[in-house]
Amino acid sequence: MPPLAMLSLAVHALQPSRLAPHVRARWGAGAADGPRYSLRCICTMMMDDAYSNFAPSEKQLQYAQRLAQRTGLDLPPEALSDKESCSAFIDEALSKSPPSANQVAYAKSLAQSACIELPEQVLRSAKSCSEFIDEIQQSGSTAGFAGGSAGGGAATSRLPTDKQIIFAASLARQQQIGLSHEVLSDRAAASSFIDSMLAGGGAPNANTPIADPSGLSLVSESAVAGQELQSTQEPLEPAPFDLPAAVADAGDGNQERSLFREGQIPF
Repeated sequence: MPPLAMLSLAVHALQPSRLAPHVRARWGAGAADGPRYSLRCICTMMMDDAYSNFAPSEKQLQYAQRLAQRTGLDLPPEALSDKESCSAFIDEALSKSPPSANQVAYAKSLAQSACIELPEQVLRSAKSCSEFIDEIQQSGSTAGFAGGSAGGGAATSRLPTDKQIIFAASLARQQQIGLSHEVLSDRAAASSFIDSMLAGGGAPNANTPIADPSGLSLVSESAVAGQELQSTQEPLEPAPFDLPAAVADAGDGNQERSLFREGQIPF
């Protein structure tokens, strides 16, 4: 509600008998007593409260002024006294203001990590760039940005890691099967292939596959390491075994010599 409308409403409703309880509850028991209790004093206090609730903050005003200088837009007078008007001007200015260099660099790094193409509107609008960054950070989805289509679609698939491809290739080589294009190009398909191979007994018993932070199943590091150790391990030679001296002497003299004394139980 505009401040002038608030003032007229307050003046219309001001009556000493009705104001006294409100003043005591709001500003203390002694505020409604004495000569300072007047219509002007009450109006001033109510206007101060109303203005503090509806006026923009100092930081919000400074930010709006900087955006007005950057975009060349005129800051409307109502934005100086009304919080909602100031917020609306900031949103409009952000949509027409180019993103900063730090915003663009961060958006490009997120797009590269997610294996997606950075939309053109992200490079032209600071607001679109901020929305794109928030969308990627929250869900990894590019719905609403790719091609400017409304409604979007499924989240863009991510490529498998190098360790996934190497381990999947070693499992496939053991079973003498090939790897499909889907396994080599999609992280979820690669994880599903590795899990099925491990569950089917075609690979050594490794630790249980762990969950990837992005929500997709990955093979644990120990599983890959265990596979490498098994493939490079050489068979052990039998350890030398020394015969007892009594047996050796018996073999040299072609005589049988008992290993136990007479009367001794051989166990």
